[in-house]
Amino acid sequence: MTDVEFWLKKHGAAAAEVLVYKNQVYELLKCKTTSFLESKLDTLRQMWSDTFAQYFESHLRKRIDLAYTSYLRECGLNGSAVTTNSSESMNAILKRFQVMAELNYDISDKTTITTD
Repeated sequence: MTDVEFWLKKHGAAAAEVLVYKNQVYELLKCKTTSFLESKLDTLRQMWSDTFAQYFESHLRKRIDLAYTSYLRECGLNGSAVTTNSSESMNAILKRFQVMAELNYDISDKTTITTD
């Protein structure tokens, strides 16, 4: 969304326009089926400027295809796993990697690591 906002501002979009385009991209990300994504995209393209449509196809389309709700669910992610906080994202990845097991860290077990 930051990339969309940056591109729009760089191309002279007013604040209201930026908000509209960002909301529309967000709508695409929320699509729960591939057919709904395609239908929504066809509808939104009719409202977009030619330059934004070109930007979308050249820079955003592949990213949307890998990040919309239906695709993420196919990959095993649910809505509670998606966040914009990088610390929370890393914690979620680690928990999935550990199969949600908690690991205890024992400070009394000191291991010395040496480098050459």
